[in-house]
Amino acid sequence: MIVWLKSFFIDNWKDIFEVILGVINIYFVILVYKINKKDSNPKLSFEVVKQKEIFTDKTDMSSFEHSKYFIQNLLFGHELKLLEWEIADTKAGSGFPKDSHSPTYIDLLIHNKADFPATNVKIDISYVIKKVIYETGIDEIDIIEESIEFIDYKTIQNSININYLSANSETCYPLAITTGCYISADIYINKVTSDELTFIKKPVKIYSYKHDALLRGFRDPTEYRKVFGAME
Repeated sequence: MIVWLKSFFIDNWKDIFEVILGVINIYFVILVYKINKKDSNPKLSFEVVKQKEIFTDKTDMSSFEHSKYFIQNLLFGHELKLLEWEIADTKAGSGFPKDSHSPTYIDLLIHNKADFPATNVKIDISYVIKKVIYETGIDEIDIIEESIEFIDYKTIQNSININYLSANSETCYPLAITTGCYISADIYINKVTSDELTFIKKPVKIYSYKHDALLRGFRDPTEYRKVFGAME
């Protein structure tokens, strides 16, 4: 048997070598195809921008038109307005700031960093509003600092749909305006798909908003208590 196999390989080594070479060539063809296919797809990335002035890629607009554009295109505008009314209710308002700040505009910048366009892009986003809970001392406005905890209060979901995002470009979508009626919020991208690829399959936290006073520090004990909702 061994002698026969040895004789077979000697007599047919050229044919065997050509078969092996053919298999290797097919492997490299498939590999190159996969690499080229990957490189020919769009590459999307996302960036949340929080600022005190309205940002938009509509650079030919006046300041008034910028404001109008932002407000009309807010992804979470209606839902957040209803939430503000809900929080303003004396019963629901516990755990929310009694001290507002100047408007903060939250935008989502979407970049396509590839040489190929993205078509029919769908971005599923969640806006998770948080409230604060804590224990107090003998006086109800005396907050025990070690007991402070932020918990989820309400989740708002919505989607951004983009028919066409050209190569090496970016676009801006206004998400929300907040004036400090809630103390914190997390923004998640749950899923991103296009005709070409699925970019994100599982929720990814892309931004955490915090009340201005938490970021800069409290001016005095009164502001501290107001921001945590312990006093009017």
